[in-house]
Amino acid sequence: MLDTAAPWTSPWLPPGYEHNFWKRHRLNRGGNREANHALWRIVITRMSAHPATRAYVGRRTSEGLTEKEIIRCLKRYVAREACHHLRAGG
Repeated sequence: MLDTAAPWTSPWLPPGYEHNFWKRHRLNRGGNREANHALWRIVITRMSAHPATRAYVGRRTSEGLTEKEIIRCLKRYVAREACHHLRAGG
């Protein structure tokens, strides 16, 4: 079944086929580039200066995640945190 590149490049997978290589859903690449860059900048700064984030990065690295995957997780966390503060009015 994996003799060609088709299973890796096709957007359609047969029913019951579990994709073992990627364990995550594709995120929407559209959206506000400025907001995305702001989230990226916050995450990069936190990774170098925030002790709790540095501990998280160390833990996730030991679990086998790449830096790109860790940044993705942190961006989602920061976005949820910012949204919570914006909705609360603070």
